[in-house]
Amino acid sequence: MNQSHVIAAILLGLLSGCATYTPTNELPMYGGVEKNAEEKAADDKFVQCIIGNLGSKEKGSDDAASCGWQYFYQDDPVTAMKRFNQAWLLNTNNAQAYWGFGVIMGQRAHHANTEDNLRQSIAFLEIAIEKAPGNARIMTDLAYSHTMLGAAVLEQQQRPSADEEFQKAQNVFEDALMIEPAYPLLHYNWSVLEFYRGNYSSAKAKLEEAIRLGFTPAPDYLKDLTRKMKE
Repeated sequence: MNQSHVIAAILLGLLSGCATYTPTNELPMYGGVEKNAEEKAADDKFVQCIIGNLGSKEKGSDDAASCGWQYFYQDDPVTAMKRFNQAWLLNTNNAQAYWGFGVIMGQRAHHANTEDNLRQSIAFLEIAIEKAPGNARIMTDLAYSHTMLGAAVLEQQQRPSADEEFQKAQNVFEDALMIEPAYPLLHYNWSVLEFYRGNYSSAKAKLEEAIRLGFTPAPDYLKDLTRKMKE
């Protein structure tokens, strides 16, 4: 086991063993619920545990967020949320924590409470950008959440509200493009926006750019776009 794996293993032990939480740890910022005395004491013990082992709350927060992303990309958003919550508890100014909240709530929108979860996703991603201005990747995720919210309200025949969300998405994509033009996911997500707007030629062009930059698109999206272009 190399040094980075050893450090990761120690951190995971600390993060999972320093404190025990209720199911509110599966909600962003612990659901915003006021904690009781026992829970606050557990939080204090957790923070002191992290400081004692890692040297500072900020270091612990960064490492917790890193663990959160590892779990997220391993398709374990429940554990990822717990780690992002710990990152937030240790440092409420950590943009990575809010970014994690935002993408997980956006993912949850695919399964339940679509509009509410997407609005929460947008709110957290906006905070993340405030704390990490100029981060084109957070901006790309924000634009995508606006896109999906637009698509959701469009299904309810709310065209003006949908167009408003789509315009917000475009504005954010344009800003992100100025910062990191070679980010493949930016072009792919922008392609999805154009798809929902019914601009299929533009969607295809942006998809081709994403592929040129190394992105592998979802087969279902390719199929849907090809079908729409033939109609």
